[in-house]
Amino acid sequence: MSDVLVFTQKQNFAREYVKEAKLDDFSAILVISGDGLMHEVINGLMERKDWQSAIKMPVGHIPGGSANALSCCVAYLSKETFKGLPIESFAAQSCFNLTKSLATPIDFVAYQLKNNRIIHSFLSFEWAIIADVDLESEKYRFMGGMRFALGAAKRILNLRVYRGRFSFLPADDCKNYVPKDSSIKINRQHSSIDLNDIQTITDNDTEVKQANFKYLAPIDQPVPNDWLTIEEDFVLFLVSYLPLISPDFLAAPEATFNDGHMHVIFIKQGITKAELLKLFTITENGGHLNSSVVEYVKVKAFRLEPLGLISNGQVQVSNKGVMMVDGESVPSDIIQAEIIPSLGNILANLKE
Repeated sequence: MSDVLVFTQKQNFAREYVKEAKLDDFSAILVISGDGLMHEVINGLMERKDWQSAIKMPVGHIPGGSANALSCCVAYLSKETFKGLPIESFAAQSCFNLTKSLATPIDFVAYQLKNNRIIHSFLSFEWAIIADVDLESEKYRFMGGMRFALGAAKRILNLRVYRGRFSFLPADDCKNYVPKDSSIKINRQHSSIDLNDIQTITDNDTEVKQANFKYLAPIDQPVPNDWLTIEEDFVLFLVSYLPLISPDFLAAPEATFNDGHMHVIFIKQGITKAELLKLFTITENGGHLNSSVVEYVKVKAFRLEPLGLISNGQVQVSNKGVMMVDGESVPSDIIQAEIIPSLGNILANLKE
């Protein structure tokens, strides 16, 4: 086996490199950066002709960015200390643990955009305030993780509300999901979609076989009958498939590398700025999930249709907000996704 050190030179450099690399020469891929570079690597693997075997290549993460959510999740699930560590110490600890790590199955999520483009994700989907903060705080990257706290405070003071239509296939143990807020209405679909007709996406006349979805209907057709739909005015909308999205935001304490679910958290309009600010102070230990204004449901698949920014009681369809997958911007339009259990492998030193 060989070892090769590659320095990225521009955006999507890692994606293109991994897409063409001769993987037989290696036993694993280690990424030293933030979560964005890992996103590139995973999508590069999925875009290969031999993607079905390539995506099984174990990947490891050494923190070198702002949030370093994947490294935090590895440490959290491995029962290692990570909170409050300087980035240098956290990186050194991660390197040491990698020497004792084994390949562990990890769920990925396949996203379909309006133009039928498919992207794959290991961490999260964000819309409304968290996505706004993620994007707007880019200018404060020199502050490290503190950029998110500053960005959140600024955005809460000028809070935005977005109307959206959220449809989802609940997890088996959430089929009888009832929102905490009785004013949230759930609609059941009445469509004739037959998912036995597997959806196949084509790109430049080349069949993209990994886009044969198990749960998703074609994006321009109604969702299947066993899905539920909520149309609301949202302040926060987050989908996570790992426990943490940053060192101080334990979004889904129940999540593991391969629990087979996406964990959806949302807050509708009506929460005060003071309440929202208080919620952000208790995310470190997952305390936000105990709040009566925070809705939580586990899903296998979902579709989100952003309808527009609420301004003076009107929906501004020209502004549908920011959407982020693994902290990377995607077009703000209809999007749908489904979980793919244990598709990849992450290097982790899990303890019994």
